[in-house]
Amino acid sequence: MTEAPVRDKQRVSHGVRLIRGLEETATAVLFIAMFVTVIAGVASRYVFDQPLVWTVSISTLAFIAVITIGSGPLHRDDDHIAFDLVYRRLPPAAQFASRIGSDLLIVVPFSLAIWPTVRYLQFMGAERVPGVGVPFSIAFSPFLVFLVATVLHRLVRLFADLRAWRPDSEGVVP
Repeated sequence: MTEAPVRDKQRVSHGVRLIRGLEETATAVLFIAMFVTVIAGVASRYVFDQPLVWTVSISTLAFIAVITIGSGPLHRDDDHIAFDLVYRRLPPAAQFASRIGSDLLIVVPFSLAIWPTVRYLQFMGAERVPGVGVPFSIAFSPFLVFLVATVLHRLVRLFADLRAWRPDSEGVVP
């Protein structure tokens, strides 16, 4: 059995724990807001026969934010089951290359998507979400946060692997 990657052994700093806590709290609050809004919409429509138009918009916006902000825990390598039967059988040099390659497969396209996303948010800034009047640029900004957070996280992982790189007789050891 090979040694676990260096990034799995790194200690979690206080700042990272704070960000994780805020991320989890924001996701929970947004999920509760989404749930309450859906219940209010159903009750107003079917119990009081007075539908509230804004409940659909608010629940949709909360859903978008829950999905994009709530995806942060996906970045935590130590919290997930990994299917690594093939990876563990690879020599250290191939494991290293695999980690670098997988990080680059995320960093490159997500980085390329940041500027078009910013431009789209600027373009949609004048439009408003029906029922609540929030600009679309604010409504869809959690997606930009998701892109940037994913790129930053993967860059941290990538640089941690590159810093730990040491050639040896077999090739590269993480």
